[in-house]
Amino acid sequence: MRAMHYRHAYHAGNFADVWKHAIVFGILDALNRKATPWSYVESHAGAGHYLLSGEAASKTEEWRDGIGRLRAASGAPELAARFLEATSRIGACPPWGNHTHLCTHTRRTGDFVAVQWAAVRVAPWGYWRHCFTN
Repeated sequence: MRAMHYRHAYHAGNFADVWKHAIVFGILDALNRKATPWSYVESHAGAGHYLLSGEAASKTEEWRDGIGRLRAASGAPELAARFLEATSRIGACPPWGNHTHLCTHTRRTGDFVAVQWAAVRVAPWGYWRHCFTN
């Protein structure tokens, strides 16, 4: 069987990617309504930023039917509008961020974000490449 090689840069910002990030954002938004701090741990984060105007994304232009359509829509529901505002704060156009950026820009004092970038293959499971705390 031939090995499959997935490169997220070709698919960043597409419908499924936006859906996934919007769900995480919605969960964090709900957690932020509570006084207790939350923790976010991700074991296989992507590159972090993907240029939607870059070579890979330009080949597929999948982002146009994802984040491109959402940004162009008018009358977005309140949660979608806050999601768009949060992604614009991280400079998501033309770059597109990942969960790590949403979490670090959504967290409050006391919330914890720990991320293991998947690209760092030499790090064992228990070693976190970056830890973010306020």
